[in-house]
Amino acid sequence: MNERTVLAEDGTGRKKLKVSLPGGRYQLSLDDGAVSLLCDTLGYETNDFIPEPFVPLLVATGDAWFPRQRDTEQVVEDLPADGSLTNRQREALIGYLKTVRISPKNASLAKAALDRSPVSDAVDPEDLQINELPSIPDGIDLGGESPPKTQSQTRSDDGAASTSSEPPQATTSPRDEAHERSVEETDLPRIPGIGSHRAEKLLKAGYTSVAQIADSRPSDIDHVNGISEQLATVAVEGAREVLGYEQSTATRLASETGIEEETFDAALSTLAASGVPPSEASPVLRVLYGPSLVDIGALTGQQAYYLWDDGYRTPFDVASATLEELCEVPYIGEKTAVAIRDEARAIGSS
Repeated sequence: MNERTVLAEDGTGRKKLKVSLPGGRYQLSLDDGAVSLLCDTLGYETNDFIPEPFVPLLVATGDAWFPRQRDTEQVVEDLPADGSLTNRQREALIGYLKTVRISPKNASLAKAALDRSPVSDAVDPEDLQINELPSIPDGIDLGGESPPKTQSQTRSDDGAASTSSEPPQATTSPRDEAHERSVEETDLPRIPGIGSHRAEKLLKAGYTSVAQIADSRPSDIDHVNGISEQLATVAVEGAREVLGYEQSTATRLASETGIEEETFDAALSTLAASGVPPSEASPVLRVLYGPSLVDIGALTGQQAYYLWDDGYRTPFDVASATLEELCEVPYIGEKTAVAIRDEARAIGSS
């Protein structure tokens, strides 16, 4: 039997969804749109259950994704979409679907997910906001057979067409402007793990600034030649940290382990260059550099073993758990759970 979807939070403070798929339990990363819907609009908090009908729609619109590449179409089909919604949940989901911007490549997937959702009666597929490509501005030569115009046509006040010998004003698209700029003229290389070579690829695709990357989703960027989904996540997470949208992962790890921030900066930069985003790297680095379970004096060796076997790797993991979750670990009762969590929190604050 599938477990229910739960709102979670990773070690960096980013919201996730724990979902059930045929292969087991997995975590979905959430973009700002999903966090706004679930936390700001509906008031959900960490460890709250999330209505199942929300999940396939969030994945289909691109506001929820797996850090590692997966068959998104199959995932949307496998995610349960059953379940009743309260009037408030229903209204929030309908409002979200009518305002969220969906990339063209996700259009058919979003419409299919909508079709099997309990709000399909209230949202017409035509209501979905698809980010269509902009029309080509006048004056752009597409290389067709028609010769370029040497006279521009205008309209007089009475609507009659007239010609002018003035040459048309040249217009360029944002992508053309990007091509005219060099990487050195942009701030893209500031993003850890991107460097000038990958920055050049992003620039050619029309991304000209760190701010533009920070305001994007990984799914918006992973179509760029030479930029995988992992590198797209590296770019977006790194850009948001560079601009201060989020506290840097190195700063968080330093506060959680007592190790100098520069140590984590170096490790994270190297991993980012290899395509490992900060959100994936931080749990491993926390284990490698931080205090371990054996530093929790209230634990016996037996209890530490079962905590590790249950997925707890550091005092930070124990400190972040609820008492109910700790009590599910073999040989840990309520009194022990309180004691080890208090001590784990003390280690984290020391």
